[in-house]
Amino acid sequence: MSETKNPSVPENTQASVFERAIAFLLDVSLFISLCFWLFYILVKFAGWQPEDAHIQAWFAGFGVLFILYCALLGCGGRRTLGKALIGIAVVNKDTLQPLGFVKSFLRALGYIVGLITAFGGFALALLNKRRRAVHDFLGGSIVVSTREKSAAESAVVAAMGTALMGMCAFFVYYAFFIAPSAYQKMLVANADKELERIAQVQIYHRVVYGSYTPDIVRLGLISGDPVQFQREIQRNLKRRGFSMGVGRDGFTLKAVAKDKKETEVSLTYTD
Repeated sequence: MSETKNPSVPENTQASVFERAIAFLLDVSLFISLCFWLFYILVKFAGWQPEDAHIQAWFAGFGVLFILYCALLGCGGRRTLGKALIGIAVVNKDTLQPLGFVKSFLRALGYIVGLITAFGGFALALLNKRRRAVHDFLGGSIVVSTREKSAAESAVVAAMGTALMGMCAFFVYYAFFIAPSAYQKMLVANADKELERIAQVQIYHRVVYGSYTPDIVRLGLISGDPVQFQREIQRNLKRRGFSMGVGRDGFTLKAVAKDKKETEVSLTYTD
């Protein structure tokens, strides 16, 4: 006996690759925005100073949440926000029925392949009649349209999808191979701020003792909390590369940040 088809989804009405791209990017944008805004709030207003392990755990955690989001809203007849807005749905490739959680979870895991290959996993949908990407083969699914679209709407979706896919592919390449990450920039900024903190203590030393000192230990002692003073230096600056040159009318601080490029930072102060 044949299985019942889902009457709400027209058979053989596969969603276009462009519709799928826009829906996916809407969902990804939602999570990326949430991830970065929460990170910014914690660092800017809550005073969080994350270490490398904290950053990795933070983004890994949001990656897991995104997979669960796609898995839970990709089964049982539910849809993610992006798919609902575009008017598409994920169904079983054979019965056109909604996926179960296990297959939906496997399908969501397949998104990882698409992302780490700069959307190469999605490109597979351009090479087969049923427009199945890597994650569709993992989940035994196809993506179908849930409402009819006019020719004009389809043309707009195609144009937007092409532009967004091209932009995202370039962004992934740029982010991974060219630009320093926001975290790496933050490490350099922290190094600059650390030099400013040391400079403030050096200036205080001049006010109290009448001269600048080349002794970093002495600066720690007059900072009020020598242990914390050393901890901040170790947290934000490389051990090697730090130097402090002083003269009668000023001083120069040089150090190396803890980013991957080991960026050199410096500060010069004159009376």
